[in-house]
Amino acid sequence: MLKAKNWTSIQIGTCIYGIFYVCLQSNKRIFMRFAKRPSVQVSKIQDSNEQTWIYAAIISMILLSCNQNKSTHNDLMRNTMSYNYELTANGKTLSYALDDQTKYHFSALFTFSDKSGKEYLTFFNPAYFEILFYDLNNGDFLFKIKLAREGPNGIPGPSGFLIEDLNKIYVTCSMTPFLYKIDSTGALIQKIRYGLTESGYEIIPHESWTFFYSPLVIVDSKIYLPQRPWQRNPISKTPLCVVIDTLNQQNFELSCPFPQLIKDEEYGRGVVVDFTSFSRDFNGKEFIYSFFSDENIRVIPINHQHVQKYKIKSKYINRNIIEHKSFDELYAFAKYRYGLQIYGNLIHDPYRNLY
Repeated sequence: MLKAKNWTSIQIGTCIYGIFYVCLQSNKRIFMRFAKRPSVQVSKIQDSNEQTWIYAAIISMILLSCNQNKSTHNDLMRNTMSYNYELTANGKTLSYALDDQTKYHFSALFTFSDKSGKEYLTFFNPAYFEILFYDLNNGDFLFKIKLAREGPNGIPGPSGFLIEDLNKIYVTCSMTPFLYKIDSTGALIQKIRYGLTESGYEIIPHESWTFFYSPLVIVDSKIYLPQRPWQRNPISKTPLCVVIDTLNQQNFELSCPFPQLIKDEEYGRGVVVDFTSFSRDFNGKEFIYSFFSDENIRVIPINHQHVQKYKIKSKYINRNIIEHKSFDELYAFAKYRYGLQIYGNLIHDPYRNLY
């Protein structure tokens, strides 16, 4: 269950002052009860008109005081509600048939809705440099977009993509700081290089893969690119997200730092638990980060100026510790690594507003 933010002492004091002010004016003893807050009893009010004015004044005072809180009423309600859901099979299946040249190992698979509301299932076929489009609701194959390997429209080593609309498709490339913007025919519209930010930070290329679910997000022509530490950028100097402004061709990092789940000197030195891998999704207003080694999820507004952490602990997963091991063969490492208890991708379901 997610809990609402606590009121500040100023807001509580203002609410209490408003209540007592009305009490003095009406010569009545009034008691208001708030959850987990001090309370007093209310005497019966005989005059219905006077009662109406008193309650109106109290409500006005409370609303004026609490209006300064950063969380909206809807946010507070969202943070205090809890839900119980159970998935049950209904016996129905939906199949998406693949042709002979399409491999089933997909590095990027996403849904997409066009302006008319039509929903697509899209995925990248790395064997033939194609993005395939299916009808999400009935499984029918619709069309493919062929990516050029070379020439004026060439895209070297595509790995993932983001579809803003059918004529604005952004393609990522493996370990190269470029985004390729194409249309529905595969023609190159724009080549975007994002090597450095305005302050000189070296941006880590993002693959926009599915198995580490972290699709690109674009809002108002700005692409929000998640970051990870690496050799030249230790954890303590790594931002969690950078912004690529495709209109003004400017890059800048946001103020939220990468969480220090492991010390810089420990990172990458035979540590078998990956303390930097995470999934990220966007619900239209906030980013939700879920680190695979951490029981806390992080809910962050689009400007990344503050972080709300919620403990979403699994009863099956113990807290991971920093552990150094060495292995003589790849099989032994893989067997140990994939037997570790870690969290997985956290994905937003916009239909039922679930995660």
